[in-house]
Amino acid sequence: MGLKRHNTTHTVDFIFTLSLFCIFAASSLLVVSIGAKIYSKTTSTMEDTYSARTALAYVTEKIRQHDIAGHISLTKLDDVNTLVLTNHINGEQYLTYIYPYENYLCELTIQEGITPARDMGEKIIEISDFSISETTNGFLEFHATAGSGTSITLFLHLRSEFV
Repeated sequence: MGLKRHNTTHTVDFIFTLSLFCIFAASSLLVVSIGAKIYSKTTSTMEDTYSARTALAYVTEKIRQHDIAGHISLTKLDDVNTLVLTNHINGEQYLTYIYPYENYLCELTIQEGITPARDMGEKIIEISDFSISETTNGFLEFHATAGSGTSITLFLHLRSEFV
């Protein structure tokens, strides 16, 4: 009889240890699964806003580099509002146009006097929609939409006079 009881105790200990291990394994899988879903959602959100945030950061930096009285203006290029930045290099005046074209933010730098065309510019970053407008009190409003439809608006105040 002593052997049976001893054998039963080992079986109960084994089943208890095995069930404890299974609970631990299931809990671990659940935690990993939840973490993977959170990571996937986070990376998806970051990818959705990447192009819009990058386009706005690019334009902001360009404006800050040219924020001198009379060096920043808006014009129409093929009926699209276009940011124009003026540069003086070796006595020559160059104009940098920043505008949307065919789902891209584009930049074109040409010497003053040359007629610009939107298809001449260099593609900077893919973006489904980009617009620039002037608001009151020296603010520029930039609106960028990523391919996923995520939209970001930025208001930027110029330190210098806007032309």
